[in-house]
Amino acid sequence: MIFNTVKKSEKLLNNLYEVLVQKSFEYDNTKEKYNELEMLFNKYYDLRHKLEKKTGKSYYRSFDGVPIYVAQYKPSINDIDEEVLKNISKPKKAYTQEEADSLLKWTVNNTRKNIELECRSTIDKINTVGLCGFSQFSTLYPLQQLGLKVTYNNVGQLGIEYRHAFGTVTIPIIQEDKTIIDKTYLIDVTYSQFFTLDNNVKNCDEPMAGYFMIQDAETKEFAEQLLKDGYIECDENNLYKYIYGFSLVTNKEIKDIDIIFKEEDHTSYTKDEFDRLGYNLEIEQNKKKL
Repeated sequence: MIFNTVKKSEKLLNNLYEVLVQKSFEYDNTKEKYNELEMLFNKYYDLRHKLEKKTGKSYYRSFDGVPIYVAQYKPSINDIDEEVLKNISKPKKAYTQEEADSLLKWTVNNTRKNIELECRSTIDKINTVGLCGFSQFSTLYPLQQLGLKVTYNNVGQLGIEYRHAFGTVTIPIIQEDKTIIDKTYLIDVTYSQFFTLDNNVKNCDEPMAGYFMIQDAETKEFAEQLLKDGYIECDENNLYKYIYGFSLVTNKEIKDIDIIFKEEDHTSYTKDEFDRLGYNLEIEQNKKKL
């Protein structure tokens, strides 16, 4: 009798999963569809946990549908004017703020194109989990070749039991009075992986950083800007916001956020590998679209 009950529950669990996958492809960004998916994900996790408790088995299954996000995330790839690219493609003593913004936009745009080639899909349909190291190298290497100071970072550097690669770049900016100041930017093009609905509903196993970021208006605004742009100024306030969600996931106190400027976590990728696979790291080189 118990065997039959388990079999029926397993069948229902599989059916719920298939419904979730199908409905993710039909998602139209309306609140009604979002609420429906949220309700179904909660039902799915509730049933899964009951089955696991009853049988002692794991029913873990990664979600293969289109990612739906708990925060606003509308990634885009906007090509930058050729003259602007030409102007920022060579090492410079300092950049105007407009040039620095163009440089950052280019490296994010280019990395999103590289991710599309890697995944054979469009950036808005890609769950970026597992792509943080790839993205880190793609964004930072071209900036490093311009002579800019970059750091290859991982959130684990901050004493958090969590692994996620990101980076920083420091750009000398010319001010109106002709003085030069250094501005540091945090770059994370795969931050979206922590905001997928399937991993951030009430009944899921363990919520991700996105679950905590959207609970407060200020951290949510920060997250949505980073999700959209792929980079953000790395002042102390923004760095604390960036680490906030990760620290709550692992329940770890952050002791020293400035450690990211004191040590580097070296990338495992190389330019030869990127060249061999056809990914672009050159500012002036236009990439073929999918």
